[in-house]
Formats: sequence, C-alpha cells, structure tokens
Amino acid sequence: SSEELAGLEKLQAYVNGFVPARCVNRARDPVLDAKGNERVEKRLINTKELFGCKSVAEVKICLDNMSSLAEQMLKLAADKKTSKKK
Repeated sequence: SSEELAGLEKLQAYVNGFVPARCVNRARDPVLDAKGNERVEKRLINTKELFGCKSVAEVKICLDNMSSLAEQMLKLAADKKTSKKK
C-alpha cells in the first residue's frame, strides 16, 4: 500500500543517516586496518524491538540500548583476547 511504501522510505532514509561505529582502542584512538584505513564495526539493530516503539523517544532509547549492548560485547571480546595472550 502507499502507506507502507511511505513508511519504508522513511525507514530507509533514517537508516541511511546512521554513522558508522568507529573502532577505537582503550586510549580512544582509532584502530586502523592493514591498509591504514579506519576500521568500523557493524551495529546490532533489533528491528523487532525497534518497530515496537510507539514514539520517537522510545526509538532513541531503543537505539541507545542497542549501542550500549554492542559496546559491552566488543569490550568483552577484547578482554577475552587479552586474557588468552597471558
């Protein structure tokens, strides 16, 4: 329907506005790949939870929580790598 198409276009415009998640080390310096380019990570987006939001405020809270979860997962993975090296 035209309403669904308009909603899809609005969602696509919103997602296209996302800024890549930069990889940084503990000193908050950017992490570079083998070619010297700044590394970026994929972001976890729980679309089911996002579509369940009833307001813009709920959407912002939902996305902030997803970002926090992704950061926690990256920190745990980095800590796990560090502990294996010892």
